[in-house]
Amino acid sequence: MFSKELTVNCIKNENVKWATYLVQTANNYASSVRIKHNGYDMNAKSLLGVLSLNLSNGAVVTITADGTDEKDAVDAISNILTGKN
Repeated sequence: MFSKELTVNCIKNENVKWATYLVQTANNYASSVRIKHNGYDMNAKSLLGVLSLNLSNGAVVTITADGTDEKDAVDAISNILTGKN
């Protein structure tokens, strides 16, 4: 299991494109990928789950992955959420 805590900085004008891109990216990995925020723990491979977290810039989240490519999965999702990708 691999985890990383970070601050969200990717959301612009309440557009859900970032969430769609995040889910598509998470689905490219064999590992299970989860996002934790405000006591909620959602599957990063579910668009409804990601959107239900109601993330905004400045939110602190924890990305966790478990599987053969867990570090790569966490890094990819982290890059999206921090606006690096």
